[in-house]
Amino acid sequence: MERSFGERAQEMDPEEIRLARQRVADLIRAGDDVEQEIVRMGREGFLTDTLILVIQNRLNFARHDNERHVVQCLDLLLRRIEAEREAQEATPALRLLNTLLHLADDLSADISNIRLRPMAARGARCDESGVSAGGSFHRGHARGQWHGCSNLE
Repeated sequence: MERSFGERAQEMDPEEIRLARQRVADLIRAGDDVEQEIVRMGREGFLTDTLILVIQNRLNFARHDNERHVVQCLDLLLRRIEAEREAQEATPALRLLNTLLHLADDLSADISNIRLRPMAARGARCDESGVSAGGSFHRGHARGQWHGCSNLE
């Protein structure tokens, strides 16, 4: 049976929990700059298991209170932090691959802003974003997905 946050917190350093709560509050207040804040915290070694536990605890409370918007934003924050931790632990080859995939995402986004008439003339199917359906581009961080997630306090 999984232990509650309170049970786990009794075994942790209270100062570590206080700092993790403060960092979660900083991330929430970061608003549109949350991506840069996550990367900065990752470089400084602040993306700890305790930070993840604090976010999971807040997520559980939000689910209990049926706060859908808060649940969505905290879930997104949690997934982004976990992705950043994985990226930091990755080999240099995997980091390069990730960078290339993000470049492909940016290129795909730029292309979607241009009418793809030549492709349509050849009969290519396009989804609503203008990208050829069935493409194999990596779907990384969608632009604007943090919009509206800064008012969680």
